[in-house]
Amino acid sequence: MQDTTPEYLKTTIEAVHKDLGHHGKVTILDSIKQRYDAASDLWKEGSKVLDSCIPCQLYERIVAPTVPIHPYGVKNPFELWEIDFVGPLLKTNSVKRYVITAIDYATSRAIARSLEQRSAAAAISVLEKII
Repeated sequence: MQDTTPEYLKTTIEAVHKDLGHHGKVTILDSIKQRYDAASDLWKEGSKVLDSCIPCQLYERIVAPTVPIHPYGVKNPFELWEIDFVGPLLKTNSVKRYVITAIDYATSRAIARSLEQRSAAAAISVLEKII
C-alpha cells in the first residue's frame, strides 16, 4: 500500500515536477494521478507545491468555452456582404489613409479601395461602384 500522507504526496509532486519540468499544474497532476493513487483531499494539499511555481503558472492550460457555429447557409451573390474599414494608415503620396474592404460571402469576391477619410459617404460611394 502506498503512503498517502500529505508530506509523502508533496515530496512525490516535487519529484515528478522536477523530472517532467514546467508544463503546468494540470499536466503535472495528471501525470502523477496516472502513476499514484491518493484521496482527492490530499491532492489539494499536495498541489500547493505547483501553485507556487511561476513557470508552471505561465504554462497552465486555459480552457476557453467553445461557442457554437451558426452557419450562414447557401447565399446568392450580393445577398451577404461584410464591409470593413482599415486604418488610419500612414499617408500615401495621394493622402489616402484608409482602406475599405468588401467581401461577398456567396462568391468570395473581395474588393479593397483606398480612401482619404472614413465615412458613411465613402462606404456608399464604394458600394455604388460595386453595384
